[in-house]
Amino acid sequence: NRTLTAARGPWAGDAVTFAYRWQRHASAGWENISDAVGETLRTTRHEVGMRLRLRVTASNAEGSTVAYSDETEPILAAGPTDADGDFDGDTIANQDDPDDDGDGVADVSDVAPFDGSSPGSTDPSRGGSSANPTIIVQPSGPTTNHTSNTTTNTSNVYGTVPNGSNHSVRALTRFDGSRIRSVRHGVPTVIKGRLFDEAGRGIGGAALTVSERRVIPSAGFAEGSNMTPVGTIVTGGDGAFSYTAKAGASRTVQFGYRAFKDAGEFAWTTDVTLLVAGRATLGVDRASVRNGQSVKFSGRVAEPVPSAGVPVALQARTSRGWVTFKTTRARGKGRYGAAYRFTSTTSTRTYQFRAKVMGDSNYAYKAVTTKAVRVRVRSR
Repeated sequence: NRTLTAARGPWAGDAVTFAYRWQRHASAGWENISDAVGETLRTTRHEVGMRLRLRVTASNAEGSTVAYSDETEPILAAGPTDADGDFDGDTIANQDDPDDDGDGVADVSDVAPFDGSSPGSTDPSRGGSSANPTIIVQPSGPTTNHTSNTTTNTSNVYGTVPNGSNHSVRALTRFDGSRIRSVRHGVPTVIKGRLFDEAGRGIGGAALTVSERRVIPSAGFAEGSNMTPVGTIVTGGDGAFSYTAKAGASRTVQFGYRAFKDAGEFAWTTDVTLLVAGRATLGVDRASVRNGQSVKFSGRVAEPVPSAGVPVALQARTSRGWVTFKTTRARGKGRYGAAYRFTSTTSTRTYQFRAKVMGDSNYAYKAVTTKAVRVRVRSR
C-alpha cells in the first residue's frame, strides 16, 4: 500500500479552482476510484495490479479544462503470497485469517493488511512501503483565462442539462452506517445516504446510476469482474437516497452521479461493499457404528461455486478444540462428501463433527462452519 501525492505544476489563469479525481485502469478501461477526490491517495487492495492516474479539472469564470497525470506503474501488494503460510504467527493460515497482520483490524477494513500496524500508525515493521511518490500533473491544453479557449481537452463531466437541484461536479455523499458491511446469507440490504454539493446543500431530484461488481472477501474484486449497471435511483428533495441490494453473493455496490444528464463521465462515484456470510450444511449417513466401520459425510455450500471448487475441512472436536482430519472440495451444485473409518475407539464414545468452508481466491462468500453432527461409536 502506498500514498500518492499530486503536485499541480504550472497552471495559469485568474481565480482558478481545481477539482481532483483519482482513477485506476481496470479491464474495462479507466474508472473513478470511490471518494478519491483529494491531492493524495492511499491505495488499497482494490488497486493492486492496476495503473493509476490523476485527473485535474481547472475552472474559472471563463470555463474549464482538464489535464491528466502520467500513468503510474502497476501497484504492487506487500504481504504473503503463500495461502497456507502464517504471516502473523497466530496459527491461522493466511487464506483463512481475517486479520493477516494481527493488528486488530480485519483485512477488509485495513488499508494495509500486511503491515502489522493499525490504520493511522506509522509502524512499518511488518512490510508495506513508507514511500510517498509524487505525481506531477501538468496542463495539456490552453490556459483557462482566455475566452478564446479552443482546447479539445474539455472535461467529460460537464454538459448542458443539470442533474438535480444544486448540481455540482464536486458532489459528495454520506452513508448511514459503514461502507463495509457484513451481511447474513439470503438477506437483502438497505443502503441509505445523502448526496450534497461542496457547500453541504442536498442535491435533490438527481438520478444516480447503481452498479455492482463481484467481490471475493479474502482477495478483493473477483478476477475478470467489472462494474455492471443494475439500476437507477433518484434522490429526494434533500439529496437523500435509498437502495435495496438484493440477497446474493459478496459484492461492491457503486453509486455514480453525473452533474449533467448529458455528461460523458460520472462527476462522483462512491460505493458500499457487502461481505456475505456463507451457508453450508453437513450430514452423516449413520449415527451409530462399531469401531472398524465407516461413515460418509456429505453436505452443500452456497452457490455459485467456482469451477475449481471450494475447499471444505472436516473437523472433529477434541480436548484441544476442533481439529481437521480430512479436506475435500465442494463442486458443481455445491455438493461435497467424504468417508471416514473409525479405527481407534476402545470404549463407547460419541464424537462431534463439523465442516468448515474455507475462504477461496474465487469464492464470493465469507468462511463459515456448519452445525455439529454426532456419531456414536461402540468398541465392538
